[in-house]
Amino acid sequence: MYSISIWMQLAGFLLTAVITIIGTTWKVSRALSRQENTFIGIMSAHQLSDNVEFNRIRAEIDQSGDMIRRENEEVGTALREKLHDIELSMLADRNTNLNTFARRESFYEVTKEMSVDIKTLIGKVHELDSKMFIRNNKLHSS
Repeated sequence: MYSISIWMQLAGFLLTAVITIIGTTWKVSRALSRQENTFIGIMSAHQLSDNVEFNRIRAEIDQSGDMIRRENEEVGTALREKLHDIELSMLADRNTNLNTFARRESFYEVTKEMSVDIKTLIGKVHELDSKMFIRNNKLHSS
């Protein structure tokens, strides 16, 4: 059985999805800004008066924007497929998750019992240590 719960996997996936969307948005905005700056530079450098040349440059910008949109559609498709896989695994593991789910109160009870057990064990170790120390002193003093 896996040690990471399905909720942890889902949280990790959602965090990855958010980071991917932010990174893609940043990449698209930089690419569009570069293209607009290129377009403005061409416009000011050559002072295009010919409408045909302007339409050709604009078509290039639109074409590259379409390419970026297609790339983002692929990311969206991959995200949808991953969500579908997670839903299927959650349905498959539903009975297991329901049987292994621990309530908050029972968790606190178990940790309290464990801390008491650990304290008693530490007390026994200190007792044995002091007995060994006394026995060692008796042996060396004789």
